[in-house]
Amino acid sequence: MLRRCPQCGRQVPLEAEYCPACGARIAPIPVGPPIETASSRGMLREVVEAFTSLIMPVPTPAPSYAVWERMPAPAYYNLRFMIPLAIMMMASPWLLEGAIANALPLAIRLMIRFLGFFLAGLAGPLLFLMWIYLSDKYEREPFELVLLCFGWGALSTFFAGLLNSRVVGPVMKTLTGNEALSGAVVEEPLKILGVYIVMSRTKFGKELNTHLDGIIYGFAAGMGFAALENFGYLLISWLKGVKSGDVMTLLDLINFQLAYRVFIYGMNHGIYTAMSGRWMGLGRIRRGYVEAKGLIPGLAVAMFLHGLWNHVDFIIPLNTLEEMLAVYTTLALIYAAFFLKLLREGLRDERVWYAMAPPPIEGKLR
Repeated sequence: MLRRCPQCGRQVPLEAEYCPACGARIAPIPVGPPIETASSRGMLREVVEAFTSLIMPVPTPAPSYAVWERMPAPAYYNLRFMIPLAIMMMASPWLLEGAIANALPLAIRLMIRFLGFFLAGLAGPLLFLMWIYLSDKYEREPFELVLLCFGWGALSTFFAGLLNSRVVGPVMKTLTGNEALSGAVVEEPLKILGVYIVMSRTKFGKELNTHLDGIIYGFAAGMGFAALENFGYLLISWLKGVKSGDVMTLLDLINFQLAYRVFIYGMNHGIYTAMSGRWMGLGRIRRGYVEAKGLIPGLAVAMFLHGLWNHVDFIIPLNTLEEMLAVYTTLALIYAAFFLKLLREGLRDERVWYAMAPPPIEGKLR
C-alpha cells in the first residue's frame, strides 16, 4: 500500500518518514481504532449538527480505519450514454402510444401504455442516479451494490403505500388535518432501512468508507422509491384524464407529471434519503461501524425536509397553479443547494484523506 508526498505528490512507501524524491517529512497516517463513540458525542449534539450542516461549513472529520478498508475495483460507466437513453424513456408514452393499433386487444394496449409510463417514470431517477454515482471521483462504489439499494427503494414503495393509506395517513389527518405528512413519517425510515441492513452486514459494510458513500447509497434508495412513485402518479393522471373524457385534460395531466414530478422535483426523494445515508457514513468514519441509533440525526433532517415539502401548502396559502409552482420550485432549489453543499464537502474530505493514502480499491487508481 502506498501514499503520496504532500509536497511533490510522488507515491511513497507506507512506512516512510521522508519522501525519497524531495526529502519532505511525511506525517503519519491518522489510521487507528474508532476515535469516537455515540455516547462521547451525545445524540442531541449530533442532531443539532445534522441540521446546522445544511448551512454551515463542516470541517473534515478525523477518520477512523474505516476510510481505508479495502474493496474490489468497480466497473466504469459513462453518463453520455445515459442522457439520450433518459430522453427516449421520457418520450416512451408518446412513442408507444403511436405504435398502438386499435385492432390490438385491449389488454395488450393497456400493457404497452403502462410500459411507457413505467419507462418515463424511471428516466429521471436513473439519470440522477448515474450523475451522483459518477460524481464520486476518488473511490467509486460497486454499481451492483448501488443497484441493490435502488431496488430496495423501489420495493419500499409498496410497504409505504399500505402504511400511508391504512395506518399512519388517517392518524396524521386526525392529528394535523394533513394526511400527506404521513409520507415523511413512513417513507424516510423505510427507505433508509434497507440501506442500513445492507451496510450493517460484515460483507458489505466495508464498502461504506465515508459520508460521501452514505450519500450515494441513500440517494440510490431514494431514486428507486421515486421511480415507482412516478409510475403511480403517471398512471393516476392517465386514469383521471380518461375519466374526464377530454383529450387535452389527459395530455395536460401527463405532461405536468413528466415535467415536474419526474425531473424538476424528481431529486427530492433521493435528497431526503441521502441525508440519512450521509449520517450513517459519518458514524462509520467516527466509530468504525454502523449502528441503528446513529441514523437518528440524519433521519431527523430527512423527515423534517420531507414533512415541510408535504405541509408547505398548509403554511402558505397557494390559490393558483402559478403560486404552487413558484413555491415548490423555490423549495426544490433550496433542497438541491443543501444537497450539493454536502456532496462537495464529501468530495473534499475524500480528496484530503486519499492524498494521505490511496483509496481502498484494487487495480488502477483514478
